[in-house]
Amino acid sequence: MVRVEGDYDDAVRAAAHHATAADDRALVQDTAWEGYEDVPGWIVEGYRTMVEEVDEQLGRRPDLVAVPVGVGSLAQAVVSHYRTAPHSFQTTRVLSVEPDTAACLLASLRDGTPTSVPTAGTVMAGMNCGTVSALAWPVLRDGCDAAVAVTDEQALTASRDLRELGVSSGPCGAATLAGARAALDDPSRRADLALPPDAVVVLLSTEGLDAA
Repeated sequence: MVRVEGDYDDAVRAAAHHATAADDRALVQDTAWEGYEDVPGWIVEGYRTMVEEVDEQLGRRPDLVAVPVGVGSLAQAVVSHYRTAPHSFQTTRVLSVEPDTAACLLASLRDGTPTSVPTAGTVMAGMNCGTVSALAWPVLRDGCDAAVAVTDEQALTASRDLRELGVSSGPCGAATLAGARAALDDPSRRADLALPPDAVVVLLSTEGLDAA
């Protein structure tokens, strides 16, 4: 392991430089850019398995899926799943959730173009990314229904609440509960999502609690 002095984008660039410095090395990660798209695409295909299993276990499609966003590849898988046949005509909403210290997707959606943002320290370390994946961006731009950013305090509160319910979910995983609360507790946001009174809401959790 090599620690990189800088943010996540700097670490990705350093890893890519290392991988291309010798023929016997390969870069395997889910941030895509021009010239590096195959591997991230395969990873997104793998991510789609999760939402296929969600539908299977529910026996129906959910009304809302809240998904954590770092570079956006998991969200890309969720949106792609619910916006392509046989789901394209259905009404599953997708809510993206990011740390307020690294809300690159939210900034990009507001600007209408991929926008990198400076990042700061956050307990949601796995989502502390400043640039949206090039493959994810057009999918999320066209298919994401809502986007929110949450604070560390909101994520930690959500993690504690889930723990009391017997669900092991660290701040990154619990961020989706915090995001759903932010979206659904706001009457105007809730109205925009047009959810039925008996809506089935799925929170994707990508991180368990540290066993220690």
